[in-house]
Amino acid sequence: MLRENSLIMTKCNIIIQARMNSKRLPGKMMLDLFGYPILYHILKRLKKCKKVNKIILAIPNNGIDEILAEVASDVTNIEIVRGSEENLIKRFFIAANDHRSDYIIRFPADNPFPDPEEIDKLVDFHVINNTTGFSSNIASVFDNGIIDGVGAEIFSYKLLKQIVEEKTTKEQKEHIHLNFYDYKTKKAIKHNVSVMAPKPDLLLQRPEFALDINTIDQYFFIRNIYKNVCFGKTEYKTKDIIKFLDFKEIKRA
Repeated sequence: MLRENSLIMTKCNIIIQARMNSKRLPGKMMLDLFGYPILYHILKRLKKCKKVNKIILAIPNNGIDEILAEVASDVTNIEIVRGSEENLIKRFFIAANDHRSDYIIRFPADNPFPDPEEIDKLVDFHVINNTTGFSSNIASVFDNGIIDGVGAEIFSYKLLKQIVEEKTTKEQKEHIHLNFYDYKTKKAIKHNVSVMAPKPDLLLQRPEFALDINTIDQYFFIRNIYKNVCFGKTEYKTKDIIKFLDFKEIKRA
């Protein structure tokens, strides 16, 4: 019970990183998804998280990125923070400082299908268990096979402050997870990395699927999912997306 009460007193804030000058697909967060930009859908979906205090959109302090702040203004109770475009560590630190975060939940704005239930589970796992270091269910960690793009990453303000003070590479400044874990090599880098369970929900254990947008082909892939699974619905689950993708594979075979 004490651990559960400590969660109530703890400030866990989602920080969403977004910018217009994406190297692979510039402006992808403003791509249309049935009448609204992708970023709008992400923000609306994240507001369904129950274990989160604040939702903060962290954008570069460039004029081109102000359109992202305009999108956020159409969704209630979204905080806006501006900072360095290339040094994402410092941008996150400004956001965490400005809003007195005990824990930071990192979510990238090119993942259009955040799962509030899975993000809440991550918060419970990390905070209630007093887990140190870094925890993730945003993609497969140590080959646990979870689907890519629906969860998040979480780490403490204390750890973020430590990283700010460390010597980091250009790549680590731009990609925060590389200060903790490399999803390509499946190796922890510096700090303790935790996995929610060796085997997550078997229906979510689908590493062959990636629900993020880095290319125009991925955009049309995501658009097709949204049209068939999410359009016109106030609620849908990641399992609904997986069932749809499995059905497509059956028809193709």
